[in-house]
Amino acid sequence: MPEIEFALAELYMKQFRFYEAKELLNELKDRGPGTGTGGKNEKLEPVKVQALIEECERKIAAWEEKGKGMHALVQKAEESYGDKLDSGLFYFRVKNFERALSSYSQAVDA
Repeated sequence: MPEIEFALAELYMKQFRFYEAKELLNELKDRGPGTGTGGKNEKLEPVKVQALIEECERKIAAWEEKGKGMHALVQKAEESYGDKLDSGLFYFRVKNFERALSSYSQAVDA
């Protein structure tokens, strides 16, 4: 039932589940046209399937690029923030004693 699988892939895309949608669409593409039950909508247009695969790939690439950027920001923040002793002092000054204790403990354990 390729029509149902195609509709499911479209639903996945609306839910921002692009990895699952791409996997399902690739399976449909690999099976090729004419593998359904013989219903009136049995033949999916390969062009439509390919267009959705390409859209999934664009969305996945954008998501991964955003993830790389966020990872770089976190790494930069960690580098500029200082070591565990500095972190402990910062948290002590802002009266977050649990985080201060955790940072000092990590500094001692290291």
